[in-house]
Amino acid sequence: VRPGAMVIMSELSAAPAGSGQGQQKPLRVGFYDIERTLGKGNFAVVKLARHRVTKTQVAIKIIDKTRLDSSNLEKIYREVQIMKLLNHPHIIKLYQ
Repeated sequence: VRPGAMVIMSELSAAPAGSGQGQQKPLRVGFYDIERTLGKGNFAVVKLARHRVTKTQVAIKIIDKTRLDSSNLEKIYREVQIMKLLNHPHIIKLYQ
C-alpha cells in the first residue's frame, strides 16, 4: 500500500478459489496478504486478501486519499458509518 492511501477492509461472505500462482512475494496490509484486484474506481481499488493466520478471505478497499475531493471524502465517511451499522449474513462486514 502506497503512502497517502487509506484502507477499508471487509470479510467476504463467499470467496472465489485462490489464485496467485506464479506471483512474486505478496503485498501485505497488516496480517493480510494481498492476492489480486477485484475492482477499481476513480479513487480506490478493491483487492482480495487472505489473513496470514486464519486464512479468512477479505476484500480490502484501498483509497488513494490524494485523489479525493471534499465531496468524495464525505461519501467515503458516510459509507464507513453505514457499514458499521450493517449486520446481515449476505452483506460484507466492516472490520477495520
